[in-house]
Amino acid sequence: YFYYNPHRYPEFLSGVRESFTPDDGMKMNRRTNREDIFLASGGTDRSPAALDKRLNDALLHSGGEYLDAFVLEYVCPYELTPDVASNDFKQTLSLDTELQGAIEHMHTMKKEGKV
Repeated sequence: YFYYNPHRYPEFLSGVRESFTPDDGMKMNRRTNREDIFLASGGTDRSPAALDKRLNDALLHSGGEYLDAFVLEYVCPYELTPDVASNDFKQTLSLDTELQGAIEHMHTMKKEGKV
């Protein structure tokens, strides 16, 4: 499941949450283990505060304690600049400061077990 926007699609996220919530045993084909479901989310923001909000929102509305993946969406050409100091025959790209910071922040979230 890819979490998109719980405020726009509340029924979708409630279905995801219910799919790994233990039930009374009467419903067939319901998964009861969170480990059986791959949950992913993402965002276009690059600031740590905005990334935290997006991640925490996904965790809250999906009912999960962690996400299996978090995608930094829409990496744009302006976030990648040619590294002219590189002697590599292939063009080497450098990440701009905001994108690099977002990647580092997501590594922190991974170390904390949220992703």
